[in-house]
Amino acid sequence: MRAAGLEPLETYVNARMPWRCRCLTCGREVSPRLETVRRGNGCRYCGSDRAGLKRRLDSAEAEETMQAAGLEPLGPYPGRGLPWPCRCVRCGNRVSPRLGNVLRRESGCLYCAGRQRITDDVAADVMLSAGLEPLEPYDNARASWRCRCMHCGREVRPTLTRVRAGGRCRYCAVGGIKYGEPGLVYVITQPVHLAHKIGISGQGAWSRRRKNHLREGWLLFRTLNRATVDDAIAVEQAVLRHLREVLLLPPYLTNEFMPYWGAGETVSADGISLISLWGLTLQQARSLAAKQLSSP
Repeated sequence: MRAAGLEPLETYVNARMPWRCRCLTCGREVSPRLETVRRGNGCRYCGSDRAGLKRRLDSAEAEETMQAAGLEPLGPYPGRGLPWPCRCVRCGNRVSPRLGNVLRRESGCLYCAGRQRITDDVAADVMLSAGLEPLEPYDNARASWRCRCMHCGREVRPTLTRVRAGGRCRYCAVGGIKYGEPGLVYVITQPVHLAHKIGISGQGAWSRRRKNHLREGWLLFRTLNRATVDDAIAVEQAVLRHLREVLLLPPYLTNEFMPYWGAGETVSADGISLISLWGLTLQQARSLAAKQLSSP
């Protein structure tokens, strides 16, 4: 580790465990694995990818990069591979580029790049061709668009981008999670990275998803069965809204630490305890159930 410019800050465990160190070049605290360092990697902040770009930037560096590209961030840095809501200082439009793409100069403001916005009529034709009848005016390709499936009659909210990539009604889709079947909400924790996560799955698919999480060092805390996956999603989204908008706790981990996705549903263990997160989950589930009973 020292040969790679890293000073260990704790006792060595094994080659596959993250090892807390301080980079002797930039002074940041990092937790690489010995096996990755022996393959030539080191501090993720000082290291570069194949394109010669820095592998990781902290929040201040990320904001400086976006500002240099003429983009004003409208929220906290979500991670290099996630959409980041910004306002273009040149044209004033709101866009959500990924930092990785901005670094590679592949995209910034789509409006200033000269990419034509798809017309409302063409957008509607795309949805109708996929068996989806729009129930509201078209906004943009990445916004959820309320539609009714012309096959099963259910209301769905796909994005135009997803439909153009082959997506259809999630209830009629073959394979994957069945949204009308029983689902569950789960809360897991990562003791190494000091993070918690809330997520959803179909009850039948949970064993495979749990195996993937456990492989990455996550530990299962609790699960909550729901009548449908849609009900589980409603609970999950209510909890995430409370975490982000009321407690002001941003997503904690990035996709780099979540190879099986789900970084957007993580939260720092310093921001909320595991017991409190589970209590919040039960509270939101009860609140949603009460609303369903009181609705006509």
